[in-house]
Amino acid sequence: MESVTLTAVVTAIASILSTLPSEAVEKIGENIDDSVWVLRGKLVEKLRQKNKLVSLTGSVEGNEPQQLQQLDYGQGVLELKAAADTDPEIAQVVVEIEAAARTLDFSYPQQVEKFIHKWFAAIPKTGEQLCTALKEPGKERIQDLVKNPLLLTLLCLNWQSGDGKLPDTQAGLYQQLVDNFYKWRRAEFATNDHQRQQLNVKLGELAKAAIDKETIRFRLQQDFVSDFLGDADDENSLLKLALNLGWLNCVGIDTDRKPVYAFFHTSFQEYFAAKAIDDWHFFLNHILYHPSLGTYRIFEPQWKQTILLWLGRPEENLKQQKQQFINALVNFKDGIGKWNKYYDKGFYEYRAYILAAAGIAEFRSYSRADRIVAQIVKWVFGEADLIGEEAKLVLQHTDRTKVIAALVQLLQSNRLNDYTRIQVASSLGKIAPGNENAIAALVQLLPLNSLYTTYARYTEIAKSLGEIGTGNEIAISALVQMLLSTNISDIGDYEACKLAAESLGQIGTGNEIAITALLQLLQSPNLKWYNFTRWQAAESLEKIVTANENVIVALVQLLQSNGVDENTRNWAAKSLGKIGTGNENAIAALVKLLQSTNVADHTRRLAAESLGKIGTGNKVAIAALVQQLQSTDVDDYTCELAASSLGKIDPGNEIAIAALVKLLQSTNVGDHARRLAAESLGEIDPGNEIAIAALVQLLVSNDVKAWTYTEIAESLRKIDPGNENVITALVQLLQSNDLDDFTRRLAAYSLGKIDPGNEIAIAALVQQVQSTDVDDYTCELAAYSLGIIGTGNENAIAALVQLLQSTNLSQDTRGEAAESLKKIGTGNENAIVALVQLLLSTNVDHFARMLAVQSLGKIGTGNVIAITALVQVLLSTQLLLSTNVGEGLLRQAAESLGEIGTGNENAIAALVQLLQSSNTNMDDYNYTRIQVANSLIKILQDNKHRFAVVKTLSGYNCYGVFWECAQNMPYPDFYRAWHHSKFATGVVQGLKEIFFTRII
Repeated sequence: MESVTLTAVVTAIASILSTLPSEAVEKIGENIDDSVWVLRGKLVEKLRQKNKLVSLTGSVEGNEPQQLQQLDYGQGVLELKAAADTDPEIAQVVVEIEAAARTLDFSYPQQVEKFIHKWFAAIPKTGEQLCTALKEPGKERIQDLVKNPLLLTLLCLNWQSGDGKLPDTQAGLYQQLVDNFYKWRRAEFATNDHQRQQLNVKLGELAKAAIDKETIRFRLQQDFVSDFLGDADDENSLLKLALNLGWLNCVGIDTDRKPVYAFFHTSFQEYFAAKAIDDWHFFLNHILYHPSLGTYRIFEPQWKQTILLWLGRPEENLKQQKQQFINALVNFKDGIGKWNKYYDKGFYEYRAYILAAAGIAEFRSYSRADRIVAQIVKWVFGEADLIGEEAKLVLQHTDRTKVIAALVQLLQSNRLNDYTRIQVASSLGKIAPGNENAIAALVQLLPLNSLYTTYARYTEIAKSLGEIGTGNEIAISALVQMLLSTNISDIGDYEACKLAAESLGQIGTGNEIAITALLQLLQSPNLKWYNFTRWQAAESLEKIVTANENVIVALVQLLQSNGVDENTRNWAAKSLGKIGTGNENAIAALVKLLQSTNVADHTRRLAAESLGKIGTGNKVAIAALVQQLQSTDVDDYTCELAASSLGKIDPGNEIAIAALVKLLQSTNVGDHARRLAAESLGEIDPGNEIAIAALVQLLVSNDVKAWTYTEIAESLRKIDPGNENVITALVQLLQSNDLDDFTRRLAAYSLGKIDPGNEIAIAALVQQVQSTDVDDYTCELAAYSLGIIGTGNENAIAALVQLLQSTNLSQDTRGEAAESLKKIGTGNENAIVALVQLLLSTNVDHFARMLAVQSLGKIGTGNVIAITALVQVLLSTQLLLSTNVGEGLLRQAAESLGEIGTGNENAIAALVQLLQSSNTNMDDYNYTRIQVANSLIKILQDNKHRFAVVKTLSGYNCYGVFWECAQNMPYPDFYRAWHHSKFATGVVQGLKEIFFTRII
């Protein structure tokens, strides 16, 4: 059996540690992929069954201190490796976890810190020290690295045996990890200084050569590896040593049945490569005007991380070289020139500068780093939109300390308008959450009076404070002051209060001042006629408090107050259902509300519903709900809710089950109440035959209202999916002559949801769509239903296409047919052909043609017929005339081509020709031109296409297209295309061959 890689084993251990014992439901955070979660459980179960790694698997469920103290996760990695090497079942799950987790990242700090606390559970002080070290200024690049579960695992191993210090650069961390890796593996494979040094050098040479080869970059063939490390069969070779240690792993075989190898992790390959480079000219050897003779690895994405790691190397003899390299990037001239007044550099000059900005995060002693950061900040908040997005991205990854200083200085400038100041403060808050200067700047912009005239600005401020001000006393105090000082006199002031309350709900968790202010707003007598503000206060309180006694008391007082309107009382009851779990006062207040005869039925229902959420096991709540069920004065709906709640807080309660059964069997109960009762019974007593029989009986009843069919069928689908009686009943309904069209459609829709693809249901809907006796609305609903249940069905598709062609139907109905066709006709040749025929017909109106174009953009991906038809629309001289109708269709055709025409040369050529058009409706800022450019960007697939586009469009104002090409093309190729003397390309010349040719 082939040995499982060490990489896979470490990843598997990381997956086991990715969930704390108390988090079996929430899975440590939103980024944990479901497949990883399932496989992780599978591995733990396998290990338990085979009695392997008992202490490790026990930690998944256990909280006992003595259990946690037995854990040594470093040793656990080695033990799991041994278990996987001898047990195929364990090995298989480990390999599956590695594959599933390959692109998985933890969030920082939430998931990363939880992982660290789990790792160091037996020595929590050590874990806290690591978390604190990661938070230190200048450690942002390390934070980015350890989002990777495997690298975080190695960091924990390293920290456990290290000196308690983190380096400032990623290169420094990798050096620590490499050194510690050898220590960790020495029990099995001891090495001396000479062996380690020799192996590191050769691994560097191998890594550097591999990254330069596109076809084998991260999957290294045996012959290639042997050129650097020797033969794997030689026990004394460096390859054998690298395999034993785990620096290289066998990850498969090639077509010649020879092994294929990969580094322990691609990031270590990049690090070893960086260590093997001693001259910055390896990355850049610029020969202006003759770039084909130069070296431009700075523009090759596979080298970016290696370049950054090289800049982070600590050797003193490289310091001058690194200075020269950054200088060369900053001063790079691409020979292409400026774009316009907003863009002061060439395309590749921008790219080089942005790389320099990323580089100073690793090489922090660069002499002009402040100047670089200032320029990036200027681009972010200036008028250069295209570069602004790239600048925003690098702003997150350059020297964080200098960025913060630059943004703070910008905030203090008197030249900023309010909008820009908000954007700067927001960016500062994202880069440095909780930054006092950013929060102070935002707070300073908060007015303390009516916001009616500055509503949009306040929304931006409130949103930014909600993102960056969590727990910040200054932000909270400002918003509280806003709440308490506003003189509520008009709707603008109410909106101010509501938005302030909403922001407090985002940032004020646990803050007593925020809680008190929201309570005061909740109880304010001035909010009588604008209850939504009070509701917002209640909703925010739900977010920032859990089981807070003062809040519960205030909500109880609202429930019991005679001066509170019904809506506010309802909101209070609903809020108690969220925050009052187990609280006796909350339960007592809800019980009193439930029993009151002075409140509306809806309020009592909310009380019953909330009791079902917070009263689990509470005898008072159970008794009150039972009393409701036994009362003759309670309406059916309240009775159903009471029974449902009783089933939740006292599962299996016989009185609740009996009450629901009684409701179902009663002849005096309405359809809606009966359906809800059946659904509740199905939830608290799954598979209950009485509930299922009652719902089936309702389906075949002649007295049931049309809409109820859908509700009944949906309830049955939930509690007894696939029930043959249900399917039979719905089929009988559809075949009945006594059913009106509207009810028939609903029955068909319900049948399709329960039994997707059911031919009888589809046939019934098709019949309605094709009928001349059906009104527009029913026809529209039938088309919608076909979009849900008719996937791939030829009859359904044909019927929808027929609807598109009809000029006797409303635009809404035809639009719905188009939407449904997009859902069920993807890739269907008949649907595509029908749409093309519709598009090219001279007998259809503009609206039908527009729908055909839209639909082709959804279902015709890669289809030559669809693409050719859209190209003909684009190139029609009639549509290039200055008419809104023609331009709208042209713009839609361009958008659809952008969706389905990736890599198609005819589509590319057509879009290029449009960008060359001198038509008056195609000026630089015209929406159609923008759409054409965006679609062209989306469908460019390779450098051949990009070269042709740049060569053809050079001289035209198409900067967005050029920028996309420059980001993806080798610099020498772009330079050659830009300065190419020929105007026409083979691609564009081919236009004549496809223009108005026969398509089908």
